[in-house]
Amino acid sequence: MAGGGPASRYALPVLDIVEPPPEWAALPSIGAALAGHRFDGFGVAEALGLPPLHEGGLDHPVWRCTNRGEGTLGMLIELLVRGAAISRAEAEALLPPEAWAAGLLREALEGVTADGMILPLGTDLCWTDRPARSLEGQHGLFVPDGSTLAVRHALGATWVTRHLDLGCGAGGV
Repeated sequence: MAGGGPASRYALPVLDIVEPPPEWAALPSIGAALAGHRFDGFGVAEALGLPPLHEGGLDHPVWRCTNRGEGTLGMLIELLVRGAAISRAEAEALLPPEAWAAGLLREALEGVTADGMILPLGTDLCWTDRPARSLEGQHGLFVPDGSTLAVRHALGATWVTRHLDLGCGAGGV
């Protein structure tokens, strides 16, 4: 075909990431803090009365489930899954200062809130918009479901230096 064929008409941009953004450096300490409070796929699912989130629990509106979690796990579920506000002192006791620097937490009139929803999926943490933004016409990101896990299982477990977003809805992976 003259002109290089159909592929030459659809050149896709590729993002080269030389170094991860500084906010990404906070992720291991945030993950360790959450794991220390049993905020994992099993602990959260048990507290919400669901199967493990990476084994079918995502097919339920997890943010609406009754939180039976006690202590720090229950408080983290309220903050990160259900979207409730907690006091600054409680947030500082649960999460490292990097959680604010990474943009996960913010000050609000009612206390500290999470800017999105964080769900533990096996050994991964998935961040997405609050369900209200996603489901009430506010143009938020999708809410993860079983299809998110299918895409996640197709990916390797290593960091990549190039990323191509195909716009298929698996951005939370």
